[in-house]
Parts: sequence; C-alpha cells; structure tokens
Amino acid sequence: AVVFVAAFALFAACAAPGLYLRDAGELSTAAFTLGIAHPTGFSLWCLLAKAATLVPVGEVATRVSFFSALGGALAAWLAERGVRGLAADEPVAAWAAVAAAGLTCAGVTFFRAATVPEVYAPTAAALLFAMLLLVRAAGGDRRAGIVLALVGGLSLGLHAHLRLLVGPAAILVTLWRLRRGDRWPLVATTALALGAAVVAYLPLRAARAPAANWSDPHTLGGVVAHLSAARIRNAFAGEMFHRVGAHLVEFARLNEAQLGLPALLCALGGVVWLCATPRLRALGIVLALVLAGDALYSAALNPMALDDLQDGHPTALVVAVGAGAGVLAVARRLGRRAA
Repeated sequence: AVVFVAAFALFAACAAPGLYLRDAGELSTAAFTLGIAHPTGFSLWCLLAKAATLVPVGEVATRVSFFSALGGALAAWLAERGVRGLAADEPVAAWAAVAAAGLTCAGVTFFRAATVPEVYAPTAAALLFAMLLLVRAAGGDRRAGIVLALVGGLSLGLHAHLRLLVGPAAILVTLWRLRRGDRWPLVATTALALGAAVVAYLPLRAARAPAANWSDPHTLGGVVAHLSAARIRNAFAGEMFHRVGAHLVEFARLNEAQLGLPALLCALGGVVWLCATPRLRALGIVLALVLAGDALYSAALNPMALDDLQDGHPTALVVAVGAGAGVLAVARRLGRRAA
C-alpha cells in the first residue's frame, strides 16, 4: 500500500498541469468525447480515461494525466509484488521489492508516460499483470490462466505492446497445459472472447460520428485495419525493418542513459539467477522473452518512436523486476557468507 500511494503521489505531483505535446490533445479529446483515437484505437483506454475525466479535479487533460499516474502506480506496485513473491518469508525480499518499485519510477521514458495523457502507463500495468499471470498459469494455476485469457481479450483495447509481447507465450503455455491434461484452456477461450468484446466500441462509436474519429472504423474491414494499424504501417513502411542493428544500439543506449549501467547489470544478473533456479525459472524466461520482444519491436517495427520516448516501457518493467531479483540474489549470497 505504501509503495502504491507513494508512486501515485509522485506521478500526480509531477503530472502535466494541462494539455501536453504530441498525442496528448488527440487522446484527451478521444477520452472526453468517447471518440476513436489513432490506431489501434485503444477502446478500453478511452472508456477508462472517460471515467477519469468525470473526476472534478483540474482541467480535462490533467484528469487524464492522473489516470496515467494511476497506471504508473499500479505498475510500481505490481513490480513490488512480483519481487516480494520470490521469497515471501525473507525480510530482505521486501527491500528488494521496494528497490524494484523505485526503479520502475526512475526511468525518464516511464516517468513521462505516467505524468501525461498517454496510453503507455496503464498498458504497462496490464502488461506486468499479464506477465505475472503467465508465470502462474505455466505452473498450472487455473484461475490465473482464465484471468490471463480475459486480459488477452481486453488487450485489444490497449496498446499493442501487451498482445505482441505476451500473446505468443500465452498461447504456447495454454497449449502446453492443455496437452498435460488441464481443462481450463477450454474455458479460457470464453474469457478471451468476453474480453475481446471491447472492440465493439470502435464501430459503435464511429457510427455516432464523434469529434475525434480517426479513420472511421464503422465496418468490419475498417475495424480490422484500425486494430492492425494499417494506415500507420503504410505511412512508415520505409522506416520499418530498416537499419535494425543501428536501432538496437540506439535502444540499448537510451536504456543505459535512463536507468544506468549498474541497474542494467543487476537486472541481467537477476534474470540469469531466475532462469538458473528451477522454482523461479518461468519468471526468468518470461522476463527474457518480453525484453527481447520489446527490443525487436522498438528497433524493427517502431523505430520512429525511439527519439520521442514512446519505446522501452516494457523494458523498464523487465529491468525493474530483474534488478529486484538481482538484489535478492546478492543479499542471499552475502547472508550465507556472513553466516
């Protein structure tokens, strides 16, 4: 509770006092008027941000910034919970968990996302939640698997980061558990469809012709094109999958500049330790997959956003949780040597 309240207070205190640059105006308008934002539409985000605009605090854009602050605080809390759960009975794990939450809030990219009207902070919270659910589902947790499927459906209403980075691994885990005799994957399809119903927001709102109506997805083909970001992909086709190696170097440089080499090395050690520990291996593998996926996404699919702090939010979460695990591993070893 202290971690959540402290993170929210930090982000809210530093939130933009009004309208911000780039997509902030469009997204604030789409939320306030229940319109259609730029691809991929972010239908769930628009509904939740609309609820935030009803809170009588400041102007509309400020209220949406507070919604981002809420998403950032949830991400910090989930990072704390994820690391704390590695060794719930060890006091040192509590301090490692706080370190993970602090590192979540420290990067410039994530800090900006949590203080302006944007989709990234709430999506980051949902992404980390899905990662933790994936680890539990891989271990055979039936409820976690069903909730993960629901989150997968709802991901169609958030940023594509969520479904691109967690979706393939979630499908593999579901098929694996089904082959091992579990029956929850059959129920999970219903949960997935239920969550995916949020997509109906796009044609329903487009039919009302709201003030913000990007590409007017009122037909099935229009919805598919909007969800797949066809217009953006066509506009930036010349920059995608171009100079991937150079973009990977730039991606690594940005993360080092924001989080620091010690944090990155600690996170690397933490991920290695998790992968080498049988009981914790699933989390280590999930962190490694998300890190690799985000690097490829940022370097190949969306290199256009490397310069304006729109890439790297999943990596910030991986580094935070990995560094927390690294702190725990080092503390354990020092404790054994002291004993």
